[in-house]
Amino acid sequence: MPALSPELLHESSLLADGQVELFADELESSLSWTGNLQTNSICFCFNESGEALIMGEGDTRLYLRPQSLSLFTVGSQLPPIATRIGAGHHKFVLITVPRDNLSTFFGSDLAHLHPQFHKFIDRKTTVGFGVVRPMWSEEKRLMDWLRNPPVPDAARSLWYQSKIGELLAIHLFASDHEPFSVRQNRRSNHFSDRALTYLRKNYEEPLNLNILATSCGCSGPYLSRSVKRETGKTLQQHLRSIRIDAAARMLNGGANVTEAAFAVGYSSLSHFSKAFETEKGILPSDFVRAEFVCSD
Repeated sequence: MPALSPELLHESSLLADGQVELFADELESSLSWTGNLQTNSICFCFNESGEALIMGEGDTRLYLRPQSLSLFTVGSQLPPIATRIGAGHHKFVLITVPRDNLSTFFGSDLAHLHPQFHKFIDRKTTVGFGVVRPMWSEEKRLMDWLRNPPVPDAARSLWYQSKIGELLAIHLFASDHEPFSVRQNRRSNHFSDRALTYLRKNYEEPLNLNILATSCGCSGPYLSRSVKRETGKTLQQHLRSIRIDAAARMLNGGANVTEAAFAVGYSSLSHFSKAFETEKGILPSDFVRAEFVCSD
């Protein structure tokens, strides 16, 4: 089976270290990337372009959209489905840290790790765990640095090690039993974060800028400009993306196209199909057939 061909940016050389790979491929169709994942590891995926699906152990279901950051574990068994979805340009950086290396990072004091990661490191669970969310501006900058470290060549290995350790420190520790990676980022412009959170909770409803802006504590025009400036996408584009992700999860769970369309707020199947194709690169009916192919 064809496989993605990564460029190895950094190879693990110490116990407190990981591997960094750059993937940049022009795909003609959906392609499995299961073979690029390593068992017994924690992975960060900085997904710049292209869509991906990961169905891991337990209930792990991740949809990686462009400009997203995901964090997930891979246990003793590779995910039954790990697919780059659709034709087009797929570009992402994958950081892989072997499970055995994590105890070297953290020592014996694991009490403050998020419970899911604690169990994973101690091998007390075989259930996978993962989260995905949009990349913030500083993470987009980090992705650029991962491809071109801002240090002399002689210091690259040390720089990669320090960045991997920094990512683990930021994202694996618990705060009120939530990993940092799913908490809201504390940027100065927090209105965009509030707006996207609101849309994720209320995506079935039509977009009402006045109601949304009031809930965020600012004016509608200011909110629209802030979201566009911070994310590069309009509020309507974010709502479409959130709705289509939700519909894809429903289709994956056995819903038919009509059920999924109406459930996420579309009253027109033609509008839903057009939106789905815009977001995923394929029609919803083709997505359902692709899921069956992947499952086989």
